[in-house]
Amino acid sequence: EVANAERVASFATAQVLDHGVRDGRAYMVTEFIDGTTLGDYILTRGALSAGMLHGVAVGVATALVAIHSAGLIHRDLKPGNVMLSLSGPRVIDFGIARALDASTMHTATGMLIGSPGWMAPEQILNGPITTAVDIFAWGCLIGYSSSGRHPYGTGNLSVMSARLLHAEPELGPLPEPLSSLVKRALDKDPHRRPSAQELLLGLVGGTSPAPAPLARAAERTVAQSWQPPLPPPPAPDHHAPPRQQYAPQQYSPQPQTPISHSPTLPPVSYQDHQDDRTQVSPRRRVPLIAGGVLLALVAASAGAYLLTRDDGKKPAASSGGAADPGIIYGRLDHGADCKDSVIASFVPGSPTVTELTQGPCDILPQWSTAAQLIAFTRNGTKGGGGLWTMAKDGSGAKLLTPMKSGTRIAWSPKGDQLAFMRLDTDKWPQVYVVDLDGQNPKAVTTSTDDKDDPAWSPDGTRLGFWKVVDGKREIFTHDLATGTQTRVTVSDDTHMANDPAWSPDSKQIAFTRDATGPGHDNEDHDIWVVNADGTGAHAATTTPEREMDPFWSPDGRSLGFVRGPVSAPRIWKMNPDGTDQVLIGPSGSPMGHPFWAPGR
Repeated sequence: EVANAERVASFATAQVLDHGVRDGRAYMVTEFIDGTTLGDYILTRGALSAGMLHGVAVGVATALVAIHSAGLIHRDLKPGNVMLSLSGPRVIDFGIARALDASTMHTATGMLIGSPGWMAPEQILNGPITTAVDIFAWGCLIGYSSSGRHPYGTGNLSVMSARLLHAEPELGPLPEPLSSLVKRALDKDPHRRPSAQELLLGLVGGTSPAPAPLARAAERTVAQSWQPPLPPPPAPDHHAPPRQQYAPQQYSPQPQTPISHSPTLPPVSYQDHQDDRTQVSPRRRVPLIAGGVLLALVAASAGAYLLTRDDGKKPAASSGGAADPGIIYGRLDHGADCKDSVIASFVPGSPTVTELTQGPCDILPQWSTAAQLIAFTRNGTKGGGGLWTMAKDGSGAKLLTPMKSGTRIAWSPKGDQLAFMRLDTDKWPQVYVVDLDGQNPKAVTTSTDDKDDPAWSPDGTRLGFWKVVDGKREIFTHDLATGTQTRVTVSDDTHMANDPAWSPDSKQIAFTRDATGPGHDNEDHDIWVVNADGTGAHAATTTPEREMDPFWSPDGRSLGFVRGPVSAPRIWKMNPDGTDQVLIGPSGSPMGHPFWAPGR
């Protein structure tokens, strides 16, 4: 079986180079694929974008054509056996399941070869094993990739086996022809499932069912739609020397000519929606420049600026007579890989910038209510990140608690707790709350849906965040006293809501409305404002530029946001109705998630 695997065409697979036995132990040598598994990618970044989803569907189908043409059956196709590389998806570990079966006589003893949730019904029933089992697994794989949730849910072997045998799959919205092909692939009768060639013909529109022409057509299709995955952040260097102050080029904020703006988008009706089981929707994505070098400059995790007043005067000292805390932000020096990304601060009017942390990937800083502590996210540890706190001068930095990598944090109004994201035991992201001692964090949410961006209402009664409902990302509020969740946004099929930010009076929520799908280039983001009860939604920005990361001034009269491409965003402010838009922030390294200093 492994010898046959050496004859499988290498496109969309990891080529088998050699095999044999040494010291009584069988081995197989395969091509090394530099990338991340599909399972790890979805676990940490959510469901795939439209381009990546199409690329995975085509790439895996192409691999199955090659594998089946060599007389093999994979029999264990799952997210862990699909690698996302720079050039496209690659299927690994084919030929192993059948070879193990033959060497250990698993079939003779009635044991199953495969993974729970990814086996076809006939595998569970010990029926005839044909190439159709791989087609069924392909359908599960694409359904999972499109929503981040398995079409048959989660559970142990017994639960998953019962669902695979008797339940119908729950699929989110899929474009044609993908929707029809996935439904056919998940047919419980193996004779009604399409072959790998039929899948590929349906996906790439080819005219020849021969493997070689189909592979060439698939290669062109993947090349046109593929977005390489982001690389993992590097491990932190805890032995790096302390950073020194430096004097950058002088910057003096200059108010720009205001832009009068009157939103003209039609009104949107809203309704309350209780928490329910939903499909998982794609998380925010960032464009990638292919060609071997990843230049994804991630505005969603590029740091934050705390803004100065715009009246040209140096801000007064904070309450209690303490020195002005100045502006804090995440300075991303070397792109989206987070190498040498640090938290820094400077006082308006001074050219001196003080680096407060040593990185290597410190992002998303936020002042505490009294501006005496800074909380931030430190990435760089494999499999997750950490919630850190430090004094306003950068001293006393300590890990408070582990958290989901690259996600937001939020201070409670009293400054005695922090909300953050963590995966539960079933790998679902949940909102947690922890005291400043870092002990015994408590889960606020328990639902099986994707969610992020916790934001604490200033009155202390609710947490806002986005989560997925009906296949779309929407803003919800969670009443901390009753546990009731209220849906406050309703998006159409091509829009997603995120980045919730409470007004100081807790009566309104600003958020980013992303446009995704056909006809959109992932740059069409606008700032919207909605009442906390879901009424009165309106667009505050409607330009073709990318606008995101809204935040309120302490008095609630101004709404700040980031505008511009992810490679060079600038900070603006405006009235909550969208009028009087003025550029107020500095240029320089990529920035995101601004946050107005308390009391400023």
